[in-house]
Parts: sequence; C-alpha cells; structure tokens
Amino acid sequence: MVSSPESPNTNSTRPEPGRPTWRELVTEFLSGQREPKSSAEVTAALTEAYPQRQVQVAVVRNTLEHGVAHGLTERHRQGRSVFYSAVSAASASSPQEAEEPAQ
Repeated sequence: MVSSPESPNTNSTRPEPGRPTWRELVTEFLSGQREPKSSAEVTAALTEAYPQRQVQVAVVRNTLEHGVAHGLTERHRQGRSVFYSAVSAASASSPQEAEEPAQ
C-alpha cells in the first residue's frame, strides 16, 4: 500500500521542524543529573517536562541504548537494574583511551 502525498505518515521517526529529538531530550536531561537514572526515571521526568509529547518507556530505553552505542550516554549495571548517565567531558574527549586494554 502506497500512501498518498496528502496523507502524513504517522509512523515517521523524523521529528517535526523545531521540535527536539528524543536523543536531544534524553541527553539534555541526563546532563543535568548528578547520578545515573533508570529508564523509568528518565521517562517520568520527560513526561512531566513535556506533557504535550507522548512519552513511552520503550522509546526512551531505545534512545538511551542508542546513546550508549554512539558514546553519548554511559550504562551502569547494579544487580539486575540498569542506570544511565551522560558521558562526562573527560570521557567524551578521549574515547579511545577507554577502549584500549591495559598492558
């Protein structure tokens, strides 16, 4: 089924012009935090800060994991729980040092 140019694609992942992306929202939130947050905590904070947006835990979790893959966020595991924090400025400036094994 081909959608007509008049009907907008409701499944589009592109944000509306002038509207921040999920990555921007999540990164901005984590940058202002002193300690790591769970995906549920991030979701709750974004829901409160942006009531006009439909915030889903799965979307926030995927955004957080995408941030980990791209070096924007760090994952912290404590038992079965997973927490996320923004990458510190020192870590962001030298990502290769963290990847090299100690000799």
